[in-house]
Amino acid sequence: MIAGILVFLLCLAALLVSAWAARAADPHATVVELFDRALADRTVKLAMLVCWWWIGWHFLVAQTVDPGAVM
Repeated sequence: MIAGILVFLLCLAALLVSAWAARAADPHATVVELFDRALADRTVKLAMLVCWWWIGWHFLVAQTVDPGAVM
């Protein structure tokens, strides 16, 4: 559990650093332009995929799995 949270936080930090770097390059860029620049990098795309997977797994799938059920 702690390892999953650490991975999520590392991915979030990577996204924030990437967004900050894109924002520093052009302070008048719109939000859409920032996302276009950030998502041009393959590493950022992978980090976003991992973040969405983590959120989906922990908030959607984990609530539907019943650990006490016997088949």
